[in-house]
Amino acid sequence: MRGLLQGIWRRGRTRWAVLSLALVVLAAGAAVARSVARGDQLSQNRAQLKEACQGLLPQERLRRHLPEDAAGTAEEYGTLLDPDQESRALLDCRLSWGGAARVWVRAEALGERRFQTPADDASEIAGYAVEDERGGGSEGRFPFRLPASATGTVQRGEVRGGTSAVASLLVSCPKGLKGRTGATRDLQVAVGLPVEGRLSEEDRMLAARTAVSYANWITSRQRCGTPRLPVDAPAPQPAKALCAWLDPKELGLAAGRWTRSAARPYSDWSGRCSARRDDEATPRRLAITAVRAKSLAGVLGREQSRARRALEGGPDTAADGSRTVIGAGDPYTFDLWAQSTCDGGRVYHHVALTPELVYDEQKSAVLSKADVDTLSAGARTVMERYLAAADGWPATSHCRGAKMLEDAR
Repeated sequence: MRGLLQGIWRRGRTRWAVLSLALVVLAAGAAVARSVARGDQLSQNRAQLKEACQGLLPQERLRRHLPEDAAGTAEEYGTLLDPDQESRALLDCRLSWGGAARVWVRAEALGERRFQTPADDASEIAGYAVEDERGGGSEGRFPFRLPASATGTVQRGEVRGGTSAVASLLVSCPKGLKGRTGATRDLQVAVGLPVEGRLSEEDRMLAARTAVSYANWITSRQRCGTPRLPVDAPAPQPAKALCAWLDPKELGLAAGRWTRSAARPYSDWSGRCSARRDDEATPRRLAITAVRAKSLAGVLGREQSRARRALEGGPDTAADGSRTVIGAGDPYTFDLWAQSTCDGGRVYHHVALTPELVYDEQKSAVLSKADVDTLSAGARTVMERYLAAADGWPATSHCRGAKMLEDAR
């Protein structure tokens, strides 16, 4: 009996051993199958990345973002791909994994309509005018040297829950662009690439280089007369002479210590100068403590015109000409616009003065008609000096026939 029981025990142990081995083999096989499936999916994602967006995306850098367990989705359209297509875009390409937009490229011939990108909420127009007006900071500036016929920015953008390096370029095409917007010379190219955390210099350079590659591809296909943009030429230093005219002492602004911006390198598209008083001593009432001046051409000028019309209401004006200013939000500015014809066509000029005001307990300040006249005269003085400065942007752009659009407000 004892021998019989030992035999049964040995046979049972053998069966369990065989069963366990079989389970191990099955588990290993499933793991191998999953590994092969992941490898196949990753290979498919890499092949998709290589072909997407006309093959101009930075392959090596983007491979680190490719998932092993999710298929990519690519959408691509535009009149450059299908000339008979009803699309405003010359090229629109989006590549995502798992439903989150990670890579996008859009190029459009700009007409009267403002160009929109997913990062527009962070800028005045598709990434432009992000310069710190208070001190002329370098945030957003394009890292490569561009000809005067082009201007660009690179900034951090939040797009559908992800962080992107957003590079935008505006390029002038002398021979015009073919698109649904009608005759236009304004080309905009915008690129968004995924980044992790803060926007590094490497991220900025990569996004800028990618945007330049697409701009060159499009202008070559369109044969619009634009020379190829350089891909790696370092950005030039700011052209200080463009803002030399903005001298607080000569303009009779508030006494004290001032910080002036260094102008961006000259561009046909825009010019900007700013200065802000950073002295701790309190200036007298109505003394000017900050000045901004800018000129915008092309589509940027059209946006400036819209901004001017949006402010036509101004502060509350009484029958006697006095104005009530509510001290909430940004400091009150006294604005004046002018228009002239320059090398880049119609250009809008804008001057904004920030006066020292005294607010009551209701956070309001009253400007008498005499106060308004004083500020208006000051704004005109700044505008006239800006337009006449030999080294300023208007003179460099050969602006002529300047006309004040309306009284300052």
